[in-house]
Amino acid sequence: MLAAIAVAAAFVIPQLGTEATRATPEPGPNDQPTTSQSVATSTMPELAMIEPSADDDPPEPTVDASCATGTPHQPTGNLVVVPGATTPSSDGPIKTYVVEVEEGLGIDAACFADRVHRILGDPRSWGGREGFAVQRVDVGEPSFRVTLASPATVDERCRPLVTDGIYSCWDAQRAMINVWRWETGTADYAESLWAYQIYVINHEVGHGLKHGHVNCPGPGDLAPVMMQQTKGLDGCWQNGWPLDAEIDGPLREEQPSDLPAGDAEPHPIS
Repeated sequence: MLAAIAVAAAFVIPQLGTEATRATPEPGPNDQPTTSQSVATSTMPELAMIEPSADDDPPEPTVDASCATGTPHQPTGNLVVVPGATTPSSDGPIKTYVVEVEEGLGIDAACFADRVHRILGDPRSWGGREGFAVQRVDVGEPSFRVTLASPATVDERCRPLVTDGIYSCWDAQRAMINVWRWETGTADYAESLWAYQIYVINHEVGHGLKHGHVNCPGPGDLAPVMMQQTKGLDGCWQNGWPLDAEIDGPLREEQPSDLPAGDAEPHPIS
């Protein structure tokens, strides 16, 4: 009997905490996020290279997770390829990607590229789960691009998808990451900006791999990475890695992917 009470209490308390964070007002994209000192790439946190498991919490960064340099945002609209390349993440077939950062964001571009590499190269990400290697390059025509940009540039590049200055998207060739969202996260991820960043990179790249949106399977379950977690968790637990059901299970093709830029029907995305 005591054991049953303890289990019930363990379930109820986190759920109450989740509801409390959802009550936090959503900041606007024009609010200036808190920034800190420039971050050296060599100080980036390690992602443990272990057997894929969505149950593992990502290690917390020891420095500012946003890669902010402390300089004001003065975006120019110009997307700049971040120099540098990596070795393939595994022995599988290779998908190459380029990292871009909009000029004038006040972001350490090498720091952002390093975080993208640590996320996509982790065996819990799409490549490790679907059997392909990822390799960052800075020349040629890559398989896809991961781009950090201002809210205005994301809105422009994502049309006809509706990002409203606060969401990210896949625009037919790029995972367009809204820098405001990258720096602030969401109320549901208030305890860890790094955990949110893992989610948003995997979510938008997932669209590029033809995965569509899915819903929360049920209260208390891990949220699928292709769920629009930016808009709320609906009783699920936060999660930034693809689930088994998204790889070869019932969630694999539940809904169509976001429309690429150029399609006529606009709709809100995450």
